Amino acid sequence: MGSVDHTAAGEDPFHDLSKDGCQDAEVLARLGYRQVLYRTWGTLTAVALTISAMSTLTSISASFGTGLMMGGPAICVWGWIAVSAATLCIGLGMAELASAYPTSGGMYYWMSKLAGKRVGPWACWVTGWLNLLGQIAAVSAVAALAADLTITMATMASGLDGKEPIEVDNKQYFGIFAAYILLNAIMNSLGLAWLTLLTQIGAFFNIAGVVLLCLVVPIVAPRHRSAKYVFTKFDTRGAQGVGITNPFYAAMLGLLLPAYSYTGVDGPVHMAEEVTGSETAPPIAILYGIGIMFVGGLAMIIALLFSMKSITRALNEDSEAGGSPIPQILYDVFTDRYNNPRIGIALQIIPLGGVFFCLVATTTYVTRILFCYSRDRAVPLPWLWSRMNKRTRSPLCALWVRGAEAPRPPTAPQQARGQPAIATVWAIVATVIFCLPTELPVDGENLNYASVLLVGTFLMSNVWFFFPKYGAYKWFTGPARTIDDDSVMGLEGGGAPGSMKKDVEFDYKDADV
Repeated sequence: MGSVDHTAAGEDPFHDLSKDGCQDAEVLARLGYRQVLYRTWGTLTAVALTISAMSTLTSISASFGTGLMMGGPAICVWGWIAVSAATLCIGLGMAELASAYPTSGGMYYWMSKLAGKRVGPWACWVTGWLNLLGQIAAVSAVAALAADLTITMATMASGLDGKEPIEVDNKQYFGIFAAYILLNAIMNSLGLAWLTLLTQIGAFFNIAGVVLLCLVVPIVAPRHRSAKYVFTKFDTRGAQGVGITNPFYAAMLGLLLPAYSYTGVDGPVHMAEEVTGSETAPPIAILYGIGIMFVGGLAMIIALLFSMKSITRALNEDSEAGGSPIPQILYDVFTDRYNNPRIGIALQIIPLGGVFFCLVATTTYVTRILFCYSRDRAVPLPWLWSRMNKRTRSPLCALWVRGAEAPRPPTAPQQARGQPAIATVWAIVATVIFCLPTELPVDGENLNYASVLLVGTFLMSNVWFFFPKYGAYKWFTGPARTIDDDSVMGLEGGGAPGSMKKDVEFDYKDADV
């Protein structure tokens, strides 16, 4: 399936890659960029990154409660199917663009080409900032979820045998969150060989974890819900409890379960300059990722719905799991079957492990977004964030601050009739859903700050672009042409990794590694 991933086998990452590397470098050169990032990944690792970044275990852990509250089982099941179909339409369009423009810049590069010379720089600028800051926020959200699951697991374990459960204050919570951010940054700093291995292990762990939970939970559960309940029960009592009485509004919020789950589908796009077969590997990874997420997510949702006691029990904030549905379901099925919840608590390491691998994979491609935007001189201190580290073969500074022309004919699947319209409509609807209030009436404590961040980033980027005399409109013209620029993207402690000659030859054997 695509190119062989040499680093997975412990081989020299530049051995026998000169032919494929030269072809990919030629494609990148036509887009105006010289080859800087190291092409050590094959299609398999690109698919693995997508599986880890989208992560069924992470997505269901984060948003299953929202689906239960805002519509119940029917929304969880049928909403998943409907949104998966709409996301596939988006994925097909992304796959085609990723094949036509195989650069790690992704969406903002696409906008610069598709919007035209007059509007392109502005569209590129705004898209880039929305994407960059949104992805940085996504990394923080995944780390926060890891902290939540860790605290839930520790609280449940400490409360066994009638003991008083531990209580975690805000300072301790932040310490756990910061620890995950730091550990994740260290994992991403180990170098490409280790990162490749972690990415592949993460994909295997996510798939195996989903399969295990889908088998164990229904088998252990002593009682099961009926098929009618799982596939037809529409329940908005949870929504009414937070002031949402309109069933349609509640159902729309219930779609956050699948909508959130498919964030990260663009991950392989941002690794396009590090894979061999750059015109085919990212599109394949996108489509494989959507397919695996659809099957795995649907199976996990159905398994959990058949096995849970009730929605009220799963979401009860006074229960053992404090309102976290998956830990509560695991706790209940083992308690009811064996009168011992210890295995159920221990199995929570599966969702937690999936979340950690998701954190690592998401950070990997987010650093490439910052690298590319720095390469095009669209962020402050671009010379710093775009520098390559000789040891890790990656933009290390971009990693740590994050912890803080005519295209070729596309080789991706051609779009079906109506697919672009469906993709556009769903993208707009999903954006609105992510910004809707999840409790009514709205106050300072329950405000959905996604809308504030979205509007704030949009306004900030526009003010920066159009600011009189000093705005980006004076100097930013879109993606920079670096093909003939020897002064950019050097290695820390050495020269650039290889040289792009006028005839666009690229010899990996001459790379300074």
